[in-house]
Amino acid sequence: MLNSIPQQNVNVNDSGLKVAFLGTPEFAVPILEKLASSEHKPAAVFCAPDKPVGRRQVMTPPPVKTLAQKYNIPICQPENVSSFKFQVSSLNPDLIICAAYRIIFPKEILDMPKFGCLNIHPSLLPKYRGASPIQAAILNGDTKTGVTIFKMDEQIDHGPILIAEHLSLITKRYTSPELSDKLSILGAGLLIKIFPDWVVGKITPIPQ
Repeated sequence: MLNSIPQQNVNVNDSGLKVAFLGTPEFAVPILEKLASSEHKPAAVFCAPDKPVGRRQVMTPPPVKTLAQKYNIPICQPENVSSFKFQVSSLNPDLIICAAYRIIFPKEILDMPKFGCLNIHPSLLPKYRGASPIQAAILNGDTKTGVTIFKMDEQIDHGPILIAEHLSLITKRYTSPELSDKLSILGAGLLIKIFPDWVVGKITPIPQ
């Protein structure tokens, strides 16, 4: 875990921006993969700390950390809000992209990036705000779900929407992991699609 990120080790990406990616579980992996292999490669990745897994309690990195190491992206694993604020402030990103990250952002973090904080959420907001939107769509027998990219504010999954796209659940019955993978890939594509227009001011977010 990095306590802070030395600025000499941080580069802007090919689009000229310093991007921070925040996420931990498998859902976030295809999104980070898409960013890391594009001109929008993150300057740093924030994820949950390693945790003990299995009968032998082997310390295991989260999926996002493993992928970040593959791309040689600096990694931060803050254990609380205080260290999170310090590490993000040390990076001073132009844009924060979040996908399934456990820490609720304080206002000073939301206000820090020039281009705001964007969240990729696996539901058609405002439906299924908060935790477990994928499981909720399956359990409730929904005929469609989708992905929403929105600008974060101080309320959970509440900010104005940049783009949303639906996925039909009529023709195929998904398990929760299958649907998570499908929505993650959909969200990754949407993020790359809207990224250039967002940073040049061509997108006007729509309130939920």
